[in-house]
Amino acid sequence: MPEYLDMPPSISLWLQSIPPVGAVHTSKQLPFAHFGVLFGDSPLLPSNVAAAYQAALSELTTKFGSECSYNMIMTRSAIMLFPRRQSSWNDIAINSLGFAGLVLAKTKDEQELLNRFGILHILSCVGYPRTQ
Repeated sequence: MPEYLDMPPSISLWLQSIPPVGAVHTSKQLPFAHFGVLFGDSPLLPSNVAAAYQAALSELTTKFGSECSYNMIMTRSAIMLFPRRQSSWNDIAINSLGFAGLVLAKTKDEQELLNRFGILHILSCVGYPRTQ
């Protein structure tokens, strides 16, 4: 797997806040709402991944309600959930890969728009503002 896919920009910025292992954590490094759990050095057992996902989902639904749409990304290091208020920005679809830093531009104009505004701005528009 390419290294950049294991450390998307959102997780990389989140890690700068030194999250505790195994607990739901939000970071001031990201301008949009998010809930992440750092796995640590333990083997990634399905039960540990499920527990981390449930903990992050519980925080998300407590703050945004059980009907809130969200995107999720997971790497070997962490799992993160991102509540979202819309699924696109300027008619460009933003899904979980967008929160991993990968957005499909179908035209040159879309690519220029993405380059001009940058991924963090776009994700801030799609997601909810960070509350902490």
